[in-house]
Amino acid sequence: MAARWFPFLPVRLMLKDQFDSLSRISRVRAPILIMQGERDQIVPPELGRELFTAAPDPKEFWSSPAGGHDDLFSFGADEAVLDFLRRRIPGSN
Repeated sequence: MAARWFPFLPVRLMLKDQFDSLSRISRVRAPILIMQGERDQIVPPELGRELFTAAPDPKEFWSSPAGGHDDLFSFGADEAVLDFLRRRIPGSN
């Protein structure tokens, strides 16, 4: 994301941690919930969908049409997380 935001800087050389979720998500062996705000101005929504596509099953995608980058809980993300956990953790109902 830093390279996208600052294309004029050599950010890939400057950053110690790359946080390359796309190349690593295929190794996750737990249920995955990817959440995306369609009005996110930091991480474009298409990148969330791309990450979801690359994720192994079991996986779920939740999206808020009105949500941005850091306000998803204002649009129901808390209930989505709780619902996901209830369905994925045995005995948590």
